[in-house]
Amino acid sequence: MVREWEFIKGYEGRYLVNRSGQVKSLVRKNPIILKETINSHGYCYVILSDISGNTKSKKIHRLVAETFIVNEDNKFTVNHIDGDKLNNYIGNLEWNTQTENSNHSFENGLSKSGEDHPLSKLSKQDVESIRLLWNDGNLFQKDIAKRYNTSQSIVSRIVNGKIWKHI
Repeated sequence: MVREWEFIKGYEGRYLVNRSGQVKSLVRKNPIILKETINSHGYCYVILSDISGNTKSKKIHRLVAETFIVNEDNKFTVNHIDGDKLNNYIGNLEWNTQTENSNHSFENGLSKSGEDHPLSKLSKQDVESIRLLWNDGNLFQKDIAKRYNTSQSIVSRIVNGKIWKHI
């Protein structure tokens, strides 16, 4: 028989999690389902407190995986199979290596790269211009970096094909 609710490891007697990703608190007189919050990376989390009152932020997908999914190969990363970070149902989660998780993300178009990456300062045209300037041989990487308000190491990684490989 499959049990719907299981105690969270390290929080036995205080918190339960179910296969759908709900977390129940037994800390107060009346048990309640905790409200989840979404972090800046788009993952759902809850704040749990131990018996001493120390609090910790816990990602719900990890709680579900650690509680319900056997991790025979001791993999560290929990992957959302459908790519939806809000879908913490047990059937949407699997244990992966970081490499497997990254490959899954790229194969399914979940990763942002180049100018689509939220932290990118450069456009496709900037990268093409950087490569042209470098290939002309008239400027040092630090001079190119100043021109594009970026670092010399970024210019080096661009001209050596370490980043922006798709351009």
